[in-house]
Amino acid sequence: MYKLRNAFIQLTGYWIYKKKHLTTGVDFIIDLENHFPSEFQSIKTVFDIGANSGQSAKKFSTELKSASIYSFEPEAEVFLHLKSNTKHLPNVSCFNFGLGDKNDQMELHHGKYSGWNSLLPDLNDTGKKSMVEIKTLDDFVEETGTTQIDLLKTDTEGFDINVLKGATKMLEYNKIKFIYIEAGFYTTNKRNTNLDEIMSFLLDYNFTLFALYEVSKGGSHMVNGNALFAHSSTVSAKY
Repeated sequence: MYKLRNAFIQLTGYWIYKKKHLTTGVDFIIDLENHFPSEFQSIKTVFDIGANSGQSAKKFSTELKSASIYSFEPEAEVFLHLKSNTKHLPNVSCFNFGLGDKNDQMELHHGKYSGWNSLLPDLNDTGKKSMVEIKTLDDFVEETGTTQIDLLKTDTEGFDINVLKGATKMLEYNKIKFIYIEAGFYTTNKRNTNLDEIMSFLLDYNFTLFALYEVSKGGSHMVNGNALFAHSSTVSAKY
């Protein structure tokens, strides 16, 4: 078996792993399954913030079949794509507003690609803007009666710290287990919330950085990527 595996690697350039042996930091869903098996099995509620056209929602629907997925996308045209792309997924609910640190109407700055749209100014130079609705996560869960978020994913082009600041009640009462968040790795990167700022904020709510994923590099610098944080209640007995 090992000779065949090594021959395949040499021939194709692809590494082969069993899911349970996959190196940490490759796929965060697999890492949740491998390192937090009981919590993984009990994931029932996923918040997909910055859902865009449904890329993450479709992944979550496939890999977390028992979970209810709440997908948030504030831009009207992109939201229509989100609805269309997830209409066959009964466990996905779509909401046409964004999440932030206060309830407001805000100016969304459009990027060259919809995934670059940002609520922060000066990140994009297309000149196109639109007004979008923003709510706090705490207010949304109170309105809907949501009592627990097992996995919170946020990818909002630099607005992610604002998303977390709008969730302080849920964080204070330990109602969020895992956070998967886009982060920047050096201070001159204005497109992403800096990882140090995220770590400092979440430390007060007993979260630990578990691993980094999808890291992009610019020259010798790590530019941005995604970070998985786990609440201390999920890791204290394991590490």
